[in-house]
Amino acid sequence: MEALALGRPVLASNVAAMADLVVNGETGWLFSPGSVDAVTRAMADCIATPVETCTAMGERGRALIRDRHDASREARKIYDLMTAHKMGHKMERRA
Repeated sequence: MEALALGRPVLASNVAAMADLVVNGETGWLFSPGSVDAVTRAMADCIATPVETCTAMGERGRALIRDRHDASREARKIYDLMTAHKMGHKMERRA
């Protein structure tokens, strides 16, 4: 996520929620975990991609992170959780 926020397309193993952030050919390259062939192909694709395309991919990734992970909104979620905990309340999980 940090590389995307910096405007860099990424190579990422397709685990957890990575597929929500890394879209093949759009924001980077996903590969199957544990597959040397898959990571090799992803690296070769990355190397073969023109700089202009990588720049555009990075900008799409930065926009995705900015839209989905606004720092103020995330800080508010943490604040709300801490306040609820301090007051002994349980909060509903929200997106």
